[in-house]
Amino acid sequence: QYYHVDPVAAQKSAFGGLISSGFHPLSLSMRLFFDLNLWPDSVIASPGMENVKWLKPMRPGDTIRAAAEVIEVRVSSSTPDRGVVMMEH
Repeated sequence: QYYHVDPVAAQKSAFGGLISSGFHPLSLSMRLFFDLNLWPDSVIASPGMENVKWLKPMRPGDTIRAAAEVIEVRVSSSTPDRGVVMMEH
């Protein structure tokens, strides 16, 4: 998409300049979270994500931060010897 890679064309877009793909800050925040190494031996896999939204464009030079909060912990219904941790990032 031109507004991610072409500064001249991006000026004429609805964003008025270059913006990142929404997946860039998403992947950066996940990388930062896993670099904390909180559960090195216990994370098996992720069942997916819910409600991913991009509320504002990220632009060159922006500073970003990430936060995560545990919102639910429960026993897995399909594999009762495992747990599921729901987080909000």
